[in-house]
Amino acid sequence: MPLDHFSLAVPASKVDPLVSFFTTSLAHMGFKEHIRYGSYIVGLGEENAAYFWIAGIVPEDTDEKTVEAVLRKQHIAFTAESEFLFRFDPSLVVSSVIVFGGDVGITMVGFLMSLGAEQVQQFHVAALKAGGKDNGAPGPRPQYHPGYYGAFVLDPVFGVNVEVVCHKGAAA
Repeated sequence: MPLDHFSLAVPASKVDPLVSFFTTSLAHMGFKEHIRYGSYIVGLGEENAAYFWIAGIVPEDTDEKTVEAVLRKQHIAFTAESEFLFRFDPSLVVSSVIVFGGDVGITMVGFLMSLGAEQVQQFHVAALKAGGKDNGAPGPRPQYHPGYYGAFVLDPVFGVNVEVVCHKGAAA
């Protein structure tokens, strides 16, 4: 059964930096802030649905150091698209012009790449630029299953292990 939505409870003072990291790192996948209730509850997701909630807890409700220690043990994985796209590779071009009965065409030589794999790579770059720490460069993870292709970044606020994964591999 698929997961519908979930929340991550964080110290209230860290809600905005964490929202900024997630929206910056996953913007290329359509991820954005959808709704705020007050200052400390934020709904994030794609299209018109908030499925990832960040809820701020005030210091008098808990010990912030304990919460931060727990957050460092968390892992959140977002699924990339599983479609494929054609990626032109000029290094593979043998002949750049083909003549078809008087018409001239260009040879398109390249390879099929998973759109998901590209999203994994884009996430890794964006997350590092947003201050995240590399926790696993984009690549296959056959120890999980044969088509597993993912990247891991520790968020710069708590060190939550954030991943984007494609289950169809990098190329067709």
